Amino acid sequence: MLSVELGEPSLRREMFDLKLNSESLMANLYLIYELRDKARVMEEASKRRAVRKYNSKVKPRSFHVGDLVWRMRSQARQGEGKIFAN
Repeated sequence: MLSVELGEPSLRREMFDLKLNSESLMANLYLIYELRDKARVMEEASKRRAVRKYNSKVKPRSFHVGDLVWRMRSQARQGEGKIFAN
């Protein structure tokens, strides 16, 4: 509270009801679960939109035995030094 409110009662202090305040806090606690569920649904929807956008640009490819493909950099040079035979 402000020091000005100590000497002279304000509307906020006169209207304060401890029972009503505690009931309001409990109602907010019950509502927080609903808000969390709504946020979880929105997050899932956002992730699905991102996946759909990303996958729309990916070209599906199928590989068969004997096809020549590029090896990943980490797999291509793993354990090989600078002076390794080709």
